[in-house]
Amino acid sequence: MRFLDATVVLGLAAAIHGTDKAVRAAALRCAKAVPRKDRQLLFNVANSPSPLKRVRLMLGSLPDDLLSMDPATRAAGESEAPPLPLQQGIDIP
Repeated sequence: MRFLDATVVLGLAAAIHGTDKAVRAAALRCAKAVPRKDRQLLFNVANSPSPLKRVRLMLGSLPDDLLSMDPATRAAGESEAPPLPLQQGIDIP
């Protein structure tokens, strides 16, 4: 799992549940799956007095180009997702 994936999980936990308990649990769960260099950031969220507020602040300060889905900005070495059926020219009745 990449740190960006963990950030999406934290954002979804904050949006869906809206509680410190849910965000803390999501941060601890994701900390097990991210590389060691990113774990401290997730532990900081989990150990925060208000994890929900910390995640909202973190999401608000992300640069827009980081959230871009443009394949040209994809990191080197990442595989490209397979095209959707509509992109392959398959007509759906």
